[in-house]
Amino acid sequence: MKSNAPGQLLGFILQFPRALYHLLRSGPGDCVCIEVLGDVATLFKDGNVISEEDKSSIVGNPLTEKSTDLWKTFYNWILAAQGGDLVVEKTRFVLYCNQSGKAGIVNRFSSAQNNKEAIVAIEHAKSVLHDVTNTHDIWKYYDFAANINAPLLLAIIERFELQTGIGAGYDEIRHELLCKHVAKTQIDFLMEKIGGWMLRTVAESIAAKKPAIIKWESFDHEFKAVFERSRRRELYDFALVSPPGVPEINQQIKIQPCYL
Repeated sequence: MKSNAPGQLLGFILQFPRALYHLLRSGPGDCVCIEVLGDVATLFKDGNVISEEDKSSIVGNPLTEKSTDLWKTFYNWILAAQGGDLVVEKTRFVLYCNQSGKAGIVNRFSSAQNNKEAIVAIEHAKSVLHDVTNTHDIWKYYDFAANINAPLLLAIIERFELQTGIGAGYDEIRHELLCKHVAKTQIDFLMEKIGGWMLRTVAESIAAKKPAIIKWESFDHEFKAVFERSRRRELYDFALVSPPGVPEINQQIKIQPCYL
């Protein structure tokens, strides 16, 4: 029996490695949340925000020119800005995708670095989508963003970034852990322990009808404990590469070094 459930499940699960990625890049006083201000968001202590929407696919690029996922993302950001949940001037808008594809509208939006370039990117999008009418699936979102709320879309695009990963989103985490001087042999162990802690923390918050917000201080406390465990594991593994034989052990016992 065919089903799109696996793809939908991946889309939900992807939020957890992305949240972990943002936690690894955050600092004291910051928070990372899931399903509060977008799929994943970082709330910085200075009041700035990263609002990230995560799109995934197991078959191809989910962000094509006429993708509902693409235009609904901008639709939701505009609604959040209009409702006061997001302040555009203090927000960086990130769209993460686990599949790369042919460069298109979303890439033009991401490349726009200023007002002039954002205007050109929007005009390009309108020319590409000139044949889209109110019978198309994206019309509700496209019309709301590109026509009805064009000035707000323009402001968002100036602060917009497309990030593209691979598969389940863990490669970026491995890179961040390497930057923190974690031994390559211990990265999977650390990801498993921290990822499990984060999943439990989010699940318990949701079950208690609380927003899934993880403070950097809580993450730092857990990370340091697991990091110390990973360092001890590394020492154990090193000792097992060339363990001492019985004669060497007996000799150490005879001389009774201080560590014994």
